[in-house]
Amino acid sequence: MGDDIFPEEQQLANLDELMSDSGFYKRQGLNQFPWDLNNKKEEPVENSAVIDCDVLALVLLWSSVNLQPPQSHGGSKYNYWCSIIRSMVDNYSHDEYDLEDVFTTPTEQNLEKATEILDYYKLKISHRALVGDVPFSEYEDKLAKFVNTPVEEFDLDTLGVIVRLETTYSVDKTFDGFIEKYDSIESVEDPTLFQRLHFETNTHVLKFVKKVNVLGNKDNNIRYYFEKENELYCMRFGEKNPLLNVLDHVLETKGNILTLICSLSTTVLYENSDFWYHTINEGFVIE
Repeated sequence: MGDDIFPEEQQLANLDELMSDSGFYKRQGLNQFPWDLNNKKEEPVENSAVIDCDVLALVLLWSSVNLQPPQSHGGSKYNYWCSIIRSMVDNYSHDEYDLEDVFTTPTEQNLEKATEILDYYKLKISHRALVGDVPFSEYEDKLAKFVNTPVEEFDLDTLGVIVRLETTYSVDKTFDGFIEKYDSIESVEDPTLFQRLHFETNTHVLKFVKKVNVLGNKDNNIRYYFEKENELYCMRFGEKNPLLNVLDHVLETKGNILTLICSLSTTVLYENSDFWYHTINEGFVIE
């Protein structure tokens, strides 16, 4: 996204300078970074931290070896990783977590992948700042701050963004592919028409494209994407929904072709995107 605006040979600009030069801050009613969701200038909070390695590369290392929390710690792996990093900030000690050196020194591959991810988001956020008039979301605010700081530095309130960034990157690359390959449908702004379409059922024969975990709300974070006539369709489920196993079995036995009777809604691919697709509403019937 944005490759047509930023040629590969062009050196990546400092994100803060790029936003300032473009007049982005001025459009947000600000003089400089950062800003809050109400477009009011805030003094930066002094909660920045430094560790002795590339923090994103360290997270990629833990992901590659599937470092999981011990039973005594509990919680998700993401919370566990945040706790380790906070411990490193506090005292540069790994004793509390009994980590071997192999789990605290990123590999060359981890470092290269971290650079790839950071470069991707520098371009993506720069493009968003240059062409978008909608203020950054809280998430985009934190991501922008992180990618525009040295790799050893970060704000403690961005840890949740950092430990999930590899997965977020994978999802964003998938979405980039959707935008490039499929036609965006027209959004339905007329509420009367939207309601009519929402309850109008038809038979659809769809080809399975991909299953994606978009993180976020666990009630609808599992997405099944399908295609028909170069348009994108999506089914949403919670990660513990028993229908997941049923749908996986149907797709396997039917050669990734799904025939169902359903109604559709129009949905934007992600916040601040201009790409729209079909969402398959609840109450569908698989034939």
